[in-house]
Amino acid sequence: MSKSYRSYLKLLICFAWGIWGLLCGFRPGPLPAVQAAANEPVPAGPAQRIAEIIRYGAMAPSSHNAQMWQVKRLSDQEILIRLDPARLLPQVDPWNREALISVGAFVENMVAAAPHFDLEAEVQILVRRPGDTSIASLRFTPRPGGPDAARLAAAIENRHTIRTPYSKSALPESVLEQFRAVQPGIRYFPLASPEGRYLREAIIEATRQQVANDAKQRELAEWLRFSKKEADTKKDGLTPEMMGLSGIVKWFASTFFNRDTVLSGSFRKQTVGTVQKQVQNCAGFIVISSPDETPAALVNAGRTLERLWIRATGLQVAVHPMSAPLEENPWRETLPARLKMGQPVQMILRVGTVRDYGRPVSPRREVPLQK
Repeated sequence: MSKSYRSYLKLLICFAWGIWGLLCGFRPGPLPAVQAAANEPVPAGPAQRIAEIIRYGAMAPSSHNAQMWQVKRLSDQEILIRLDPARLLPQVDPWNREALISVGAFVENMVAAAPHFDLEAEVQILVRRPGDTSIASLRFTPRPGGPDAARLAAAIENRHTIRTPYSKSALPESVLEQFRAVQPGIRYFPLASPEGRYLREAIIEATRQQVANDAKQRELAEWLRFSKKEADTKKDGLTPEMMGLSGIVKWFASTFFNRDTVLSGSFRKQTVGTVQKQVQNCAGFIVISSPDETPAALVNAGRTLERLWIRATGLQVAVHPMSAPLEENPWRETLPARLKMGQPVQMILRVGTVRDYGRPVSPRREVPLQK
């Protein structure tokens, strides 16, 4: 295949990708309740139940879907959660801020899933420095799960990132009240508010700055899984389905895109264009802050993120983390003051309603229980 023909195909894909995103997801649909998890029997042995809880933990979100967690068995009732150094992202996350938030979400999923298996999880946060690899321990004790356990487990299973455009209608106060019940410090900024307009432009400009950085693009490329074979083998990273591609556009991307494509000017330009469409079509942004930047606070911010996301899943509210302003300066330093938060900002979430809430499509690797 000639170089010019390949370039033409790549441009065609970018165009098709942009048109597909523009046409999908503008109208909100009904908000059906999340279906309860299947009434499967609870595994009898503690080891089997803890293995199932770890499986639910691994459904947590993580930067680039790197899934940077490890689990070590301490006893029949206790496990240790560790960072996997091979799965960190030194270019966009040099201080492990996002890694600790991701592991916090992993921990929260296990806490939330434990009642489904008639267990209660007690968490002890161990991490003290950003470079520590031992993050937290969980001790499980028997306790009946209660009537909401299956519903909560189902919400964990259904939680996923939705990257299509959302309705611009503001979230109703009844939904916001449920979000604030997760954590009083959570803030919602409607798209049309001054803070919403600032966040919209900050996300676009931070993305523009980030895609211009070759080292960060190369790091992203290492986590893109354009081929189904690679996605099925590694069970991590970002697939075409996760990026919202389907049909012929997905086929084009899977067939002709590779890691070199990520460094091309057309890919970078399309990335910024896609982000522009996303932030211009949503109900606004939810911002999660933390009391300070200590590792323990970051783990707790990840737990707050996952509690909110599980709640949003039950309400069929779409969520999409927009991390570029938190990875790039000057936005990272100026966000708290511009938003009048008074605390470090840890997560920016694009939120809204969509016609089709969809199902999770991100690959998940099995997390072995190390001894």
